[in-house]
Amino acid sequence: MEIDEDVKAQVEECCQVVNRPTLKNDATPSPYLHLGWATSEEELKENFQRQTGYLVSTGELEMHQVFHQHNPHKFSCNIHTTELCLRAKCTVLYKENEQCVHHKFIVIAIIEQAVVSGAQLDWLKAVLWQSVFPRVKFISEGHDSISEDSKRAALQAINKKKKLNGSITEEEKEELKKKHYCHCNGPPGQPTGGFATWGCTLKKVGKPVCKFNIKTATGRKKFHLQNMRENDPIIESLCQTLADVVSDRCLVLAPLAAKNMLEEASNALCCRLGTKHQMFAAMSLNSSFRIHAHVDKKDFPNGLTALINVHKNEEPGQLHVLVDYALTKGGTPGIGIDLGSGSLLLEAASREWHASSQPISPSLQEPTRGALVFFSHAGLNRPDHGFE
Repeated sequence: MEIDEDVKAQVEECCQVVNRPTLKNDATPSPYLHLGWATSEEELKENFQRQTGYLVSTGELEMHQVFHQHNPHKFSCNIHTTELCLRAKCTVLYKENEQCVHHKFIVIAIIEQAVVSGAQLDWLKAVLWQSVFPRVKFISEGHDSISEDSKRAALQAINKKKKLNGSITEEEKEELKKKHYCHCNGPPGQPTGGFATWGCTLKKVGKPVCKFNIKTATGRKKFHLQNMRENDPIIESLCQTLADVVSDRCLVLAPLAAKNMLEEASNALCCRLGTKHQMFAAMSLNSSFRIHAHVDKKDFPNGLTALINVHKNEEPGQLHVLVDYALTKGGTPGIGIDLGSGSLLLEAASREWHASSQPISPSLQEPTRGALVFFSHAGLNRPDHGFE
């Protein structure tokens, strides 16, 4: 899908509030534009019909307005969700932007069903459940493994005890953490959910640098397992094949975001995934991983995050949750979406709070659902990603 010549100029001439960053404490997210915008709902519908070739009249395309509602329980394990039933081949979720009349309606997510289907979906399931899940050492600890809310509760308890007693021992700190921390991805040492990441991502060593250019990691490969000097051919095939599939669809569904991603990648092609458009730098695989509400603020802000959803069978799995949105203007926040096997979700993960529900049958090595997430960090457009 070609971008109109005046699109970039329109974005650059926009009012100052558009495309600002979304911060952790923001009550409302940025009114970003790159997934799509229009001055009216009719114009937005016409834009997507032209881009995708899907029609609202045939039921292939559904335009669905959602409403921003701040979710006070966003860090809890059991976020209340209203499930959105996907009926169309392509569903576009959009919101009204009250801050700018020129960009009155803004897209926040796009879901296209059966992007991977037939023999390709059979191949993907076989690779994941026969070759990848049993072999990969998944990570379950980290900023998403323990909810921010439970960390905050533990810190408050620690500070309260310190204030009462004048001091607190390390043992007492650990006991309070143990009491308050949420381990919904399994207890330490016995995880039931985790993730693994391949490709090129930021690593902070005094300043943002590419982890593959750190001198102590000479020889490190993108698609390694335990041996960092050797690429694993199965992992490499998985990442490269799906990166090409996802990039092709991004160019159709969100052409401006895709264009921004390709421009961001232009100085870092050696660190990119795929053999064609190479707009993504890394892929994470989630195995029964419960992701707490968060904003990926280190991601490239004017691009997108793409998620391929895969179910082992056809039973419902984890829900992808748009944390601060409701289906009706006065509704309860927390929209849960069962994406379906082989479907693709595009969202601005650096702008919007998102999460996942608890898995139905959590198992690290035999999950009922896997999620493959493609992304690129901000700053990777710099030569050597700022290494020099």
